[in-house]
Amino acid sequence: MQRSSGPGVVTGLGGALAVIGAFLAWAKVTAAPGVSVSFAGTDEAIDPISGWYALIAGVIVLLVAVAMFAQGARPWHGIVALLGGAAILLIAIIDIVNVEEGVGIGIGLWITIVGGALAVVGGIWGLRGGMRAGPAMRPPAA
Repeated sequence: MQRSSGPGVVTGLGGALAVIGAFLAWAKVTAAPGVSVSFAGTDEAIDPISGWYALIAGVIVLLVAVAMFAQGARPWHGIVALLGGAAILLIAIIDIVNVEEGVGIGIGLWITIVGGALAVVGGIWGLRGGMRAGPAMRPPAA
């Protein structure tokens, strides 16, 4: 039985986007006409922990994607990717909802949301594939 690399690709892409997004602008403040300042998700000036949590969850999702490639999709891979992606989404959505007046949402926050969503999709795909393929991939009993 051939293993599908699809769940690992989608999960890995989601984790990579979440990691990249954490270092990009999550907030933009216009100080004067033509002058704006951007703050990365990992910048403690806007929020001391949200970007770091998203970064850590993204790294965990990336590690799960590597395990999916190495071992094939297993149910625990899907569960961890799903939970990691959900955490990334929750962190980013909470930050968007709590944006103060006069503060714009940066591209990094949107990229982080896309990464979280892809990790959730990859986790569900891996969970479904892992449950379906798991027993069939075991060698027959002697």
